[in-house]
Amino acid sequence: MGTNKIPGDPRAEARGLDILVGKNIQKYRVKKNLTQKQLGNRLGLTFQQIQKYENATNRVSAPRLFMIAQTLEVPVICFFDDNGFKKPNPIDVSMLSPEAVELAINYDRIGKARVKKALEVILDDLKP
Repeated sequence: MGTNKIPGDPRAEARGLDILVGKNIQKYRVKKNLTQKQLGNRLGLTFQQIQKYENATNRVSAPRLFMIAQTLEVPVICFFDDNGFKKPNPIDVSMLSPEAVELAINYDRIGKARVKKALEVILDDLKP
């Protein structure tokens, strides 16, 4: 068992996203002139937890990322911006509930196109 990087390895890609999200949390925190302690207090977290998010030591859950975005007054999508990722249509996802964000993330992780299509059909049937 080696630790060789496999091209397209999802774990390596996820790690890269964790680093990107952490750097952007820090960037927007600093733009708001907040310390890690101040941001942590607003979120009910310790400064150590904020530090772990910013250093990508700990992964930020979707609901927590939503709360951070609201606190920093930025759309959630800003945390994924490095000018290298393809941006989706400009929708202010910070207006979505944490459940909607988590649902979208889980949908995106589905690998089989036919499963995604089946879910789309179900969701279309549920529209008012």
